[in-house]
Amino acid sequence: MQVSLALCLCSVLIGVIFFIIEDTFGFEVPSAGVISTALPAILTGIYFGNKTETLMSAKTR
Repeated sequence: MQVSLALCLCSVLIGVIFFIIEDTFGFEVPSAGVISTALPAILTGIYFGNKTETLMSAKTR
C-alpha cells in the first residue's frame, strides 16, 4: 500500500512539475510521459530500498 501510494504521489508531482515547466517556458518536454512514469518508479525503489535495506518481496511489488 505504501509503495503504490508513493508511486501515485510521485507521478502526480512530476506531472505537475512538467506542466509548470511547459506552461512557463512555452515548450514541451520531450518524452515527458516516459519520464513521469519511469522516474517515480526509480525514486520509490531507491527510497524503500534504502529504508528497509532489503529487496521488496514479490507480493509487495
